Amino acid sequence: MPAVEIVKVYADTVYVYRLTNMAHSSAKFGNCQVCNKHVSEVHLQTKYGQCKKANGKYFWADQGALWGHKDCVIGKRETGKKMNLKKFTFGNNSWEVEEQ
Repeated sequence: MPAVEIVKVYADTVYVYRLTNMAHSSAKFGNCQVCNKHVSEVHLQTKYGQCKKANGKYFWADQGALWGHKDCVIGKRETGKKMNLKKFTFGNNSWEVEEQ
């Protein structure tokens, strides 16, 4: 199961980052998107942002992905207050959130 981190950036901006070890190297995925160097163990980081509909309800939107060295992709995360939630659900998928 991929690791999930919740980060609250501003009063009404929350991002969720999901980190998945792809179990392959640059030979399959290409160089790190951050440092452009070979990666022996590629990690995929997916970013989700909390968005507000016109009716006031919130939903999660996929905000893109980044692959490369684990430290490189984690270094590209927004900074802010880390939050603890028991579960993050996006579509039909749910992930337990690790304790911070």
